Parts: sequence; C-alpha cells; structure tokens
Amino acid sequence: HDFMCPHCGKWITAKSAGMGRGQLFEINWSTIIQTNGSNVLVRYICHTKDFRKDFRHPEFHSRELFRTIHTPKSVENYEMGYYKMGRDSDSYVYRWRDPVGHGWCWNPSELQVPSSTVLYNTDFSLLADTCMRYSCFDIFLEKVVPSIRNSSPWIVDQFFNFYHEYPFVEQVLKLGWYLMAREMFVDKNEIRGKGFTSGRTIAESLGISREQFIFLRETTHNSPRIKDVCILKYAAQSGKRLSVCDFEELRYIQDDGWGEMYKNYIDAMEYTTIYKLQKYILDQKIKHVSDYFDFVGWLIEMGYDMRNEFNIYPRNFVEKHDEMSKEYQKFKDKKHREDIKKFNRLLKQMRKDVTVDNPINLQIQGLFIRLPYQATELKTEGETLHHCVGTYIDRVMKGETTIFFVRQIKKPDKPYYTLEWKNHKVVQCRGLHNCDMTPEVKAFTSLFEEKMKAYELQGKVG
Repeated sequence: HDFMCPHCGKWITAKSAGMGRGQLFEINWSTIIQTNGSNVLVRYICHTKDFRKDFRHPEFHSRELFRTIHTPKSVENYEMGYYKMGRDSDSYVYRWRDPVGHGWCWNPSELQVPSSTVLYNTDFSLLADTCMRYSCFDIFLEKVVPSIRNSSPWIVDQFFNFYHEYPFVEQVLKLGWYLMAREMFVDKNEIRGKGFTSGRTIAESLGISREQFIFLRETTHNSPRIKDVCILKYAAQSGKRLSVCDFEELRYIQDDGWGEMYKNYIDAMEYTTIYKLQKYILDQKIKHVSDYFDFVGWLIEMGYDMRNEFNIYPRNFVEKHDEMSKEYQKFKDKKHREDIKKFNRLLKQMRKDVTVDNPINLQIQGLFIRLPYQATELKTEGETLHHCVGTYIDRVMKGETTIFFVRQIKKPDKPYYTLEWKNHKVVQCRGLHNCDMTPEVKAFTSLFEEKMKAYELQGKVG
C-alpha cells in the first residue's frame, strides 16, 4: 500500500511484516563531478538499500560502477566489472575495464545501467581550471536541460562530449539562445553539414555576416533556431534579400516531409513573392506543398515562362497538376531518347579522339578528371554540390573506396561532378543536389570506366 510518511511527507510503499519481501530492494544513483588538473572526472555511484534479509535493519551499499575522464584532447570511458584473466583461464577479477557494448536485445537492470541519476554537485566553479572551463555547463544545466524530454542519466558526459566536438556551444549559451542549444544537443545531425564551426564570434561560428547576425537577433527576439540561420544562409547564397515579413513566413513553413522546404520558397522568389505563393497554396487547399513544387519544377524543365502567373498559379491546381504530369512524362520520354542518341554519338567520338592510356590523365570534350589533393577537399565538394561525399572521408582514408572529381576544363577549380570508383567500376557520379549525369558527363565517365578496367588488367592500378 502507498501512504504518506508522517515524518517527511513523502509517498512510500508499505508492506505487512508477514508478507514476502522479495521485492524490497531499492536502487538510486548519483553523479559526482571531480577534477584533476585540467582533466574532469565524472563518476556514477550506485546506492542500494536491501530490506530482504531483515526489513527492520536494511543493508546499505554504495559503489561506483561507471566513470568518464575528459581531458583536453580525449575522452576515456570505464565501467566496473568482471574481467577474464586470460583466454584459457576460468578466473575473473573485478576491476575497471572498457565499457562492453550492449546489444538491442539486452535489457539490463537498473543496478547495471541507471534509468535516472541525481547530480551531486551544485557548485561548478570547480571546472574553472579544467578543459571544461568555457563549456558553460551551469547555464546548460539550468536553462536547457529542463526543456529536454526524457533526458538521459548520462547527460553530463553527453554535454561534455558535445562541447569537445562543438566548442562554439559556449557562444550560443552565453547569448541566451537556449532553443538553438537544445536543438544542437538533442539532434547532432541538425548541425552536421550546415557549415557551423568554431570562430572568434558567434557570427563566424554560424557562418553568417555581422548584418545577418543583427537581423537574426532582432527578428527572432533573440531566440533563434538552427532553421533560422539556415534560411538566412541559403537566401544569401541564392542572392535573395529577405524582408522581415518574408523571413517570418519562412520560419514557420512546414517541411511536408522534405527536410528543407524553405529552399523551394526562396528559389521561387525568382519569379514570384512568398506572400503570393503562400496565399495561392492556402486558397487552393493544397495538402502536400511538395506537389506544387514538383509542378513548378516540371514547368521550369520544359521551358515555360515562369513570369506568367497563369502558368504558375492555375485556376484549378489539381486538374492542371494531373494534365502537366502527363505532358511532363511525354517530355521526359522524348528527352531520354534524345539523350541516348547523344550519349552514343559522344562516346563514339571520344573513343576516336582520346590519346592517353592512363585514365587519370583523361581530358576530352571540355572535361577532365582528377583525384582530391587532400581529404578536406571532400568536405568542400560535398558542401558546394550539396551531397554527402564529405561523409566518405573515413572510407577513403581506409582504402574502402576511391573518389574522383570530374571538372570542366574552363572551370578547373569549381566542383562539377563527383565520381566514386569501387570494386572495379563506377558506383555513382553525382552533380549538384545529387542530380544525374548529363549525356556529356555520362559518356566521359563510361570512357573513364573502360580505360580504368583496361589499366587494371595491365596491373597498373590496385
């Protein structure tokens, strides 16, 4: 039975003295932050209270089961457990060891992995001379953690690890941008690939100008989010100047299953206004906004006049969408047949004109191919062409795959297409926003593949 303790006022569970006491075993956890020079130690202590042997005189035990050591350059994790003395030994010793990975099917008890923990420290001035002295952990704990649903018992370590990777979170917290700090912490993918890096100022860290920073503070009432920064950056890259009204509209646009729907609206500013676009979508009761932008994409590809509002704002969108879908399919079928003819013609001509044997020296029809000069070029390539080759750095370094850059001879330093070579063939070749190859590029990569296979047969390429 549950009742309120007459001494402390807390709700507790009471059982009759004659009843079984098999479940009268209480577990609680506490976290302690300690320092040693510039290093920070986070300790997880398990406290147990066992009523099973004698409920009038319970046994109390406290033992440390997990610890993490944060240094200026690394993080070390340990857990207390049994360690086998040798491969052929049956003896085990209870000691600190590297954490054992727990599979999805393993359901540990709270004695092994806590479901909650209480932070023991309240004064974080002890971090003043450590590698975490600028982390603003006290601000994070007070202002951000309460807004995180189902925050993990490992949140102290998670934040310190996050600060190791993204030290500019200090600038975000000091500005009071707690919504952004929470988004960054909860979903690390929100900041990966968005050009954020640690700079001297928060504007540098976010990759925006001072003017954009001031605009951001004023229009968001000093509570910006990651999406707000991305909107300003994309508008600047697209050469569009946003008014306060435009920015407010874009901030609250629903993604409709797309990760970055605001980009479509900014692109549409080339031929209309965001206000007219929003009004039309509402008037037509378009459920899936992506359907409208698919429709617009068809018009652009087929060469329709985008300044003509009869084209972009038809009286009955559903009917016009279905009509244009059929027209676009015919257009694509015709274009596909023309592209095949062009590809065959170009490939035949390239085979006749090529004079080099080494495929890495291939240079023909205004195109050439080269390897990256350094690994960091992959990151720049991915950011410029808006695809994921920047995440291939580890695979390239391990020799699991090879990345080539296809460039235009007249613009040798400008990313054009990115080619992946693996298992003796071209796996993929992608351009801006993962677009497919033009007939010219397709013919060029086909010739490159032929040359590479021939070169490998000669034993000249590994």
